[in-house]
Amino acid sequence: MTPRILVVEDDASIRRAIVDSITDHGWEVEQAMDGELGLQLALENHYHCLVLDLMLPRVNGYELCQTLRREGKDVPIIMISALNEEPDVLKGFRVGTTDYLRKPFSLAELMMRLKVHIGTVSNTLSFQNYQLDLTSNLLTLPSQDQATLDQVTLD
Repeated sequence: MTPRILVVEDDASIRRAIVDSITDHGWEVEQAMDGELGLQLALENHYHCLVLDLMLPRVNGYELCQTLRREGKDVPIIMISALNEEPDVLKGFRVGTTDYLRKPFSLAELMMRLKVHIGTVSNTLSFQNYQLDLTSNLLTLPSQDQATLDQVTLD
């Protein structure tokens, strides 16, 4: 299933850059330029993650996040904001954001955070015919006849 991301950002140039990065990864993206529309879309649709600006017209990011959590939406939310003092960040976490990214930010960092939150970061390393599962510490090696594979658990 292709990940679906909702981007709620009122600054058109920032929103466009985020949307372009997401679509470059082959993911689906919807966008809203104010908190009211963002809240409506988030309540009516299923998304794998939200990218949410804090200072939005109509409904700010704190209110939007808090409302989603109150309504039982457990979608990961990455809040982005120019408000980067510790009290602002902590308030974001108190209202239910999953992650907080301070502006200005790197699109590469945002994309990595999205991958982490939607579970597309691979936990397997591969080299030639060898595979290492970093979660289970299971190393899969090619056998002598190449027809079967042997597995070894690393401690």
